[in-house]
Amino acid sequence: DKQRVESVLYATMDPLVAKLIIDRKLHNEKRVLSVMFADLVDFTGTTEKRPPETVIDELNALFSALEPVLFRFRGHLDKYLGDGLMAEFGAPYSARMHPLLAVLAGLRMQLRMVSAKFPWMMRVGVASGQSLVGLMGSGSRRNFTAVGDTVNLASRLQSLCTPGAV
Repeated sequence: DKQRVESVLYATMDPLVAKLIIDRKLHNEKRVLSVMFADLVDFTGTTEKRPPETVIDELNALFSALEPVLFRFRGHLDKYLGDGLMAEFGAPYSARMHPLLAVLAGLRMQLRMVSAKFPWMMRVGVASGQSLVGLMGSGSRRNFTAVGDTVNLASRLQSLCTPGAV
């Protein structure tokens, strides 16, 4: 049973978060971290008349290209938000230079958008500060995430960002 539970956890969430849960080392806490929001510009308008299968395939290709960039800069992919994503740097694993790592990841993601010739522009917002982090949700469905003013600020900065910038 333990192996089955572990395999499900590893398949459905960040492997490090899964390991921290299994080892009982993941705690709800206040932590200084950096939060990133990335979102495609005018995505909905450009995809309304296209087949859903094509749109989903293109989004999956985009996320497959961006995920390794996040991981290279020690980012934790928190969640996908439709055609966007939320990530934390400095949680669940510590990183002294998390603001720099978050900005470098955002810049590299923008370069990846261009080099892979994706047909969209992306906006990236990053904010650093104190947040609450931990497993949140109800019952058996929980997600490691961050909440607080820093998260809200990162989201707002993303929506104000110039397309193609961080």
